[in-house]
Amino acid sequence: MSTRPPMSSMIEGIMNRAHEIHRAHGGLIGYDLEDWLEAEHELFGENRPEDFEHEETVREESIPHGQERNPHK
Repeated sequence: MSTRPPMSSMIEGIMNRAHEIHRAHGGLIGYDLEDWLEAEHELFGENRPEDFEHEETVREESIPHGQERNPHK
């Protein structure tokens, strides 16, 4: 059983704190992402919720320009 608050509650908390940070910086436009990340870090620190899903990106080997990937198939 999880003791974490619901995701909507966590997002609302981050949003409220980000707004406080925004106002503390004089309401400068263009720093919304920085304010959000700062609020998220303050509220959750290094212990970010594990509820966010992520996938590993698999990168294919690069080939020289003009060369086909599998010319024999």
